[in-house]
Amino acid sequence: MNLKIASISLLIIPLSLLFSCQGNTNNTINYSFDDSTIEAMIVDSPLYNYQDLVIPSEVNYNNQVYQVTSIAINAFKNNDYIKTLTIPDTIVSIGYDAFRDCSSLEIVNMSNQIDYLPDHLFSYCTSLTEFKGGENIKTLYKGVFEGTKVKSFTFSSLSEIDVDCFWNNQALESITILGDLDTLPGSCFERCTSLKSVNLSSSVSYIENYAFKNCISLETFDFENIRHIENNAFESCAFTTLELNDTVLENQAFVSNLNLESVSLNGSLSNHSKDLGYGVFKDCSKLTTLNINNIESIGSNCFKNCSLETVSFDKGLKEIKSEAFLNNKLKLISFEENSSLESISRKAFYNNQLEGKLELPASLNAIYNFAFKKNNIDEIKISKDCLIQDIIDEECLISYYE
Repeated sequence: MNLKIASISLLIIPLSLLFSCQGNTNNTINYSFDDSTIEAMIVDSPLYNYQDLVIPSEVNYNNQVYQVTSIAINAFKNNDYIKTLTIPDTIVSIGYDAFRDCSSLEIVNMSNQIDYLPDHLFSYCTSLTEFKGGENIKTLYKGVFEGTKVKSFTFSSLSEIDVDCFWNNQALESITILGDLDTLPGSCFERCTSLKSVNLSSSVSYIENYAFKNCISLETFDFENIRHIENNAFESCAFTTLELNDTVLENQAFVSNLNLESVSLNGSLSNHSKDLGYGVFKDCSKLTTLNINNIESIGSNCFKNCSLETVSFDKGLKEIKSEAFLNNKLKLISFEENSSLESISRKAFYNNQLEGKLELPASLNAIYNFAFKKNNIDEIKISKDCLIQDIIDEECLISYYE
């Protein structure tokens, strides 16, 4: 391989303009040339200060025409002059950070031959509002568009997205992601506070940690094909109703959805997905309606600080963990016949409005500290074999099944 480095003026400009701008303008770009492939790579352009950057598809050097096929890492990083960028279809490779922190960049016309965008390519291009082209992009690497102001993206052939891709893009309103992608990675849309519309390929089934955290305008989302939602994935979104079927919900998946009023949950045949994680709907203060089926375990703090008034548990439920329904407005809880409930943990129903006689499943073998404290229950009926800790107020009676 025979590589050569040269600086070449990108544009041919009239002599009069050259003289009038001498000392104030610089359109020189540094290239490396590969004689074995007759290809050129843009290395850098530390003094480039034109507003419009049109990457040439070929350059002439020493009477040899080279095709421009790549842009090196950091090539135009921190350039505050460029406003529009056009990358021709000859470009098939771009290095990471190549246009990072180009604070004046507004419009990008991307090559349709490139199949990936590298780490932080346009990260914190804080004026970037329009991204065109890139029809064959298959991979978006870490932080590609974080901190930009693009309102809408459409990708038709994606197979992989890395973490933080659109992090803190507070102008983003809609995103379409099609292709054979199966996972949305951690924090990919975190803090996209204007995001309202998400159109995903049916192949997407897995949502990782913090993916849509603090997307405070996100009201609708198609969960039909989603089978696994990791920690805090939809924290502080704007959902009012949710219907989830056969979906694993990990810790605090929907915590602090302050507009959420109704939730319907139906577990799957997978043992893991029958367990609701810690604090999944914690602090959803408007949540008043809950339909829950085929769930074996309700995690600690799962519905803490909600506004539930009635809950019915099916016979498959085996465990209600600590503080699961603490600080709600529960007036009635009921259990299906032949319930398999085995334990109710500490403060599970603490500080609610339960009253009168409460008949708990005969299958119960343990009720732990303060599980029903701060209610208005007159009597609790349980099995004689059930282990009881300080579960109720002193004036409440305990009776037993025969």
